[in-house]
Amino acid sequence: MRSMLLRSMTILAALALPILSFPGHGRAQLLGPDPYFSSQAATLEALTLIPTPPQPGSANQAANVQLLNIVTSTATPQMVSAAWYDSTPSVFDFSQVLGPGFTAEKLPVTNAFFTKVITNIENTNINLDKLYHSQGPVSPDSYPSAHTLLGFVDGVILADMIPEKKDQLLTYGVQFGLNRLVLGAHWPTDVTAGQMEATLLLPALYQSSQFMTDFERAKAEVRTQLGYK
Repeated sequence: MRSMLLRSMTILAALALPILSFPGHGRAQLLGPDPYFSSQAATLEALTLIPTPPQPGSANQAANVQLLNIVTSTATPQMVSAAWYDSTPSVFDFSQVLGPGFTAEKLPVTNAFFTKVITNIENTNINLDKLYHSQGPVSPDSYPSAHTLLGFVDGVILADMIPEKKDQLLTYGVQFGLNRLVLGAHWPTDVTAGQMEATLLLPALYQSSQFMTDFERAKAEVRTQLGYK
């Protein structure tokens, strides 16, 4: 009990420090105020559920390197091309599933809604990156994978809006994370941690009454724009 209390106090102290004080952090500060849930509270919960990343030189990290080498060496040119498409992630990458009418310009309410969602979940991810400061294949703050998180969360929310395309949307959302392996940009454990983070943050979103209000407005706009009754 005492060790758990000390760990919680240490985490809280770290979260209270400016992110700029952590050298090498690629994202200097949070994206803005949390629209739907407390990212600090979510960070604390995530730290109790998501395992720490493998340490350099460990057997788990050796397995990371081996699996990533297998993926990158066997990826086809088509797989690499598809992975580059969502290398700068956006909810509107899902136009690959929903069609050319799914754009920010045609869906301003939806664009504003997902901007708020991304702000909230990215704030949590930035906190975790700051605390773990785990070196990935490319980035010094790689764990959990933000691409994986964003794709997973966006895919689930869109599947709730357009259940007619549920399977395709969920599959495409998961592919965001797998594509990071294809490009050699993340370790497999980064991707797994991003998926775990998403399963934690999705309930936090849906428990917010403001989220549900914004969700219903965006859902109505998307379904009207895309021709669903």
